Amino acid sequence: MTTLLLPEDLSTVHLVPLTPFTPSSEVNLETHSIHIQRLHQQGIEVFLPAAATSGFYQLTANEISSIVKATVEATHGQAKVFAPLGLNLLEAIQIGKQAKEDGATGIMFMPATAPYLSDEGLKAYYIKVMEEVGLPTLIYKKAALPSNNLLLILSDHNQLVGIKYASADIEAFHQVVQQDQGRLAWLCGLAERYANAFMAQGAGGYTSGAGNLAPKTTLALHNALQAGDLKEARRLQEILLPIERYRGRAGDSYNVSMLQYSMRLLDEPLDYGSPRLPMRELTPEEKIEIEETLKPILEFERKL
Repeated sequence: MTTLLLPEDLSTVHLVPLTPFTPSSEVNLETHSIHIQRLHQQGIEVFLPAAATSGFYQLTANEISSIVKATVEATHGQAKVFAPLGLNLLEAIQIGKQAKEDGATGIMFMPATAPYLSDEGLKAYYIKVMEEVGLPTLIYKKAALPSNNLLLILSDHNQLVGIKYASADIEAFHQVVQQDQGRLAWLCGLAERYANAFMAQGAGGYTSGAGNLAPKTTLALHNALQAGDLKEARRLQEILLPIERYRGRAGDSYNVSMLQYSMRLLDEPLDYGSPRLPMRELTPEEKIEIEETLKPILEFERKL
């Protein structure tokens, strides 16, 4: 039976935790669990482990399941944890069923990346997986497909609870939120850079990678946006934007690498190793740039 989740239950920061690797490029679940515990203690309530910033496309199905399980265990089942899926149909169902067995809150369909896609095919795929798995479901939209029309058609499915909307077309987002009339949780999937604009148009929350480094700051941003304190929200967004701008360089190709290195700069450093290929490797000069970029942000976080 699907656990009932209301849109307001997801109106918060959805943290995408990084995936740490050992020197031999194995997933380091011990380091992952330490980080998840810290984030949860600092107020993060929704986790999207092994998703895009976590290296979804460089992980095996078994690794994804192990990371999801470790996240559930690290929060003692007190946080909402959504398992990412979107590989072939059998692997998607496998990950979803394992997540259910391990106590995850739900599943999240990752962006549709295969060639030759259609709304018709995606609709059948989504419904098949949802009905096989039986957990609350998020859909991550990053391109033309799935279309907004398909999302509205699926909104009546009792397992679909929210949309992670990662297209920067604010007007299209506003229109689809209005048409949905409150059935789903609509979330900004473009992190803090677009959080203010999306929440002004009906998003209840947003995803965050920067929250790995500054969880209290991004939670304060969300609180300000919910309270309608736009001046404070803009101030907090400006503090976090240097992280997002650095990650966004060269077609977002620094997204993972920048954050992964930055974990060594925390007051309680964590060694996340190197990201798996084909993720970008940082140069010594870029590491120095990142250190300088983060100094004022981590200082601000420290004072909260």
